[in-house]
Amino acid sequence: MIGLLNGTISHIFESSLILNVGEVGYQVSLSNVEDYSVNDDIKFWIYTHVREDNLQLFGFLTLKDKEFFLALIKISGIGPKMAMQILSGTTINKLILYIENEDIKSLTNLPKIGKKKAEQMILSLKGKWSVPKILKIEKNSEKLQNEVLSALLNLGFKKPAIQKSFEQLEEWTDFQSVVKLCLHYLTNS
Repeated sequence: MIGLLNGTISHIFESSLILNVGEVGYQVSLSNVEDYSVNDDIKFWIYTHVREDNLQLFGFLTLKDKEFFLALIKISGIGPKMAMQILSGTTINKLILYIENEDIKSLTNLPKIGKKKAEQMILSLKGKWSVPKILKIEKNSEKLQNEVLSALLNLGFKKPAIQKSFEQLEEWTDFQSVVKLCLHYLTNS
């Protein structure tokens, strides 16, 4: 089985991309293809799904994302494709927050999730994941978060990496401090 791929993106499709690793191009399904560009060098944690007539690779930016996906597909009625559709509707961190807060309304707004499936997700996953620090920020910090995101995107960093750096922050003080801390994380990870 393939566990990790590190390579360069050569083609992007609607819900997957081709990742060139050496002389081989792997087609990797993702929930957020729009966050990537051709020629990006990237590493994905891989889940290999094997059926009688099909072998499919699903990619994740972090090991935590892959582990959450694996927890999702253990829920009755949620397969890999459905899990990816669910993840395309939000971030994993927000999904964890919805589950921890038993927010059925937000869960049912996601693709392919009805009330019964939302209740099933809460029952199966609640208490198993910590709520990320980024989601604990106060409402008045959302503007600051958007300003920092915009600044880091303009510096050429990718949105998934920026969001990961946000999770490392203990508090949101001022623009300059937050950008400095994020840059430190982004350039040293």
